Amino acid sequence: MITWMQRHKKWLVVTIWISTIAFVGAGFVGWGSYNYGKTGGDMAKVGDVTISYKDVNDQYNRLYSQYSETFGEQFNQEVAKKLDLETVAFDSTVSSALVMNYARDLGLIVTDKEVSQELVRYDAFLKDGKFDKDIYIKVLSQNHNSPKEFENRLKKDILIGKVQDIFRKFTKNSDNEIENISKIFAIKDDLDIQIIKANDIIVDKNDKKLKEYWEKNKNLYLSNTQYKTNISEIAIKDGDEKKAKTQALKLFIDLKKSKKRFDKTTTIDINNLGLNQDDINDIQKAEKNKVLKPIQSGDKFIILQIIETIKPKPLPFLDIVDEVALSYKIQVLLKQKAQKALENFQGVNIGTIDMSKFKQIDGLTKEQSQTFYNQLFSRQDKKGIIAIQDKNIVYNIKKSEFGEVGSKETKDIVSKRIDTIKINLLMSKLLENLKNRYDVVRY
Repeated sequence: MITWMQRHKKWLVVTIWISTIAFVGAGFVGWGSYNYGKTGGDMAKVGDVTISYKDVNDQYNRLYSQYSETFGEQFNQEVAKKLDLETVAFDSTVSSALVMNYARDLGLIVTDKEVSQELVRYDAFLKDGKFDKDIYIKVLSQNHNSPKEFENRLKKDILIGKVQDIFRKFTKNSDNEIENISKIFAIKDDLDIQIIKANDIIVDKNDKKLKEYWEKNKNLYLSNTQYKTNISEIAIKDGDEKKAKTQALKLFIDLKKSKKRFDKTTTIDINNLGLNQDDINDIQKAEKNKVLKPIQSGDKFIILQIIETIKPKPLPFLDIVDEVALSYKIQVLLKQKAQKALENFQGVNIGTIDMSKFKQIDGLTKEQSQTFYNQLFSRQDKKGIIAIQDKNIVYNIKKSEFGEVGSKETKDIVSKRIDTIKINLLMSKLLENLKNRYDVVRY
């Protein structure tokens, strides 16, 4: 697997474009993490698009999550290092930025309505089938993100998707192509499975092995970057933001000229202030002792002077024991239990499944069932374990055979997959051209 991935690193960059779903679905579980030594500031500029350290860190985590779901237990931190996933994440972020520049030059835009329509497609944000703002904020908070950050990333993904849609209009598959490739996707497997769920496993939080697991992985559980600051505040009264901002600007000038003193000195976490991304970037880039212009934070304006930047450090074990226990349960105990189940297999027959006729598997969500299909039909072993988020599926293929290739449903599925391959080829060629069109400057 690692050899295949190393040979196809170029395609790993090209084919994985829309990765936000994986970020939401598995980001908080702790599949993987990488830190470039900074959480703020800019890392590169591609044309008119700036790439921050956080952009690349987030992309690393999303890629790690996707590879974990695709390759299951075969993919881990060691494989990620051999693959040089940090570089893949950076290259992938640069590729996205190149396409974004191209999209803007074409005059493509993303509206707030398009973002709203995309948000309601995420099951993680729904309650009783409807979008729930409180759940939305809670899920993003668990992933250490704000709605503003998530929606900005979603806009980027939608914009890239619009470029892909342009290419899609020029892809037309011949009947001969569809007929021949349909034979590959007509395999049917009759199999037994056993679903091992993390929810059925109880973790002893006093177990010394849990503490040892944290010791080995504590750099995955870091505090946010914090700032020791001088700070003054101007409250927004009676909803009059304009008046409050005027007062804040006057105070800003007095503080800058040392005519007045700051209200207090305190340590802040900018992720907890409800700021937009531009204001966050301004704070992250601020020079020491510089007085920043007023920033709106909820129902007040704040004026900051950065005294010291406090870098992230491993959080105390007791503060994150629940999060560590969840990761330990999935990464260690779940795998151990699945391995024992494989050695003493007692599965349940789910009948025949094939790639052309998808059916949801009892005990798995629709998305998890689809992931299981994709992994199963890409493997050669008769028995094995497929890891999907908080579940391990132990399987045993009893019989395999070729199915019918003539159904319209099968041919439609195959045609869409051929479209994907062609679009990826076109996107690859486009990237080669865009690298000569837009400057890529790494700081």
